[in-house]
Amino acid sequence: MKLCFILAIASLFLGCAQPDYLDSNTKLSDNSEKPGAQCLYKLPKQQSCVSIKWNNSPSSKDNNSFDLELSETVDDRLFIILWMPSMGHGSAPVNALQRDPRNISVSHVYFIMPGYWEIQISTRNSQGEVTDKLNIPVNIP
Repeated sequence: MKLCFILAIASLFLGCAQPDYLDSNTKLSDNSEKPGAQCLYKLPKQQSCVSIKWNNSPSSKDNNSFDLELSETVDDRLFIILWMPSMGHGSAPVNALQRDPRNISVSHVYFIMPGYWEIQISTRNSQGEVTDKLNIPVNIP
């Protein structure tokens, strides 16, 4: 019984810590678009720059949404997943609406807890194989 209690208390203190694999030089998204920025994020094989513009200041308490803009059209199907690497889990699937070949509106973005998250963007071919991948870091207060 004591061991269960000790493990439960330890998980409370250790479970949501800042990931130790990030050093102080790691650049996290400050959740805003930077005017004049030069391709902060890129799908390398597709040679497409990806920019993200939040429709609200993202938090763990709100239904968030953002727009993705691609500099080039991509040949394969696009997938978007929210992932919290330090905890080894994601969140509910997002809704993505492709407004045109280079612009996607993403809604129902729920960060279920504060901390370091990744917006994982990948492309997959018709056989379901991943053909390109990009992780956009986001720090949720």
